[in-house]
Amino acid sequence: MHLLVGIDTEGDNQWDARARANQRFENVYALPALHALFERHGVRPTYVITHPVAADAPSAAVLRQLQARGTCEIGAHHHAWRRRRARPRTCGGTPTPRTSRCGSSRHSSPR
Repeated sequence: MHLLVGIDTEGDNQWDARARANQRFENVYALPALHALFERHGVRPTYVITHPVAADAPSAAVLRQLQARGTCEIGAHHHAWRRRRARPRTCGGTPTPRTSRCGSSRHSSPR
């Protein structure tokens, strides 16, 4: 039997709009203690991080140190409230599916 452990690794209290506006990452800074527990029990977790965690230098440093030990994986996930809306793809002003090609010089892609 195998146990898969995924840790949702994001800023503190992400369900509160005020907390999201003033990001803190105290939970990420505490990961080494949790990781030591995993190591003692032979568990190899996957820390599934958000962009704000990756962009926070101290959080990134913590995760790099854990990954350097070779006893975890780092993945990513995204929150809808952190995503920038893409502009629709157009061909000569007409919306087109992402898979289509456009011969027009007025072709634009999402920025």
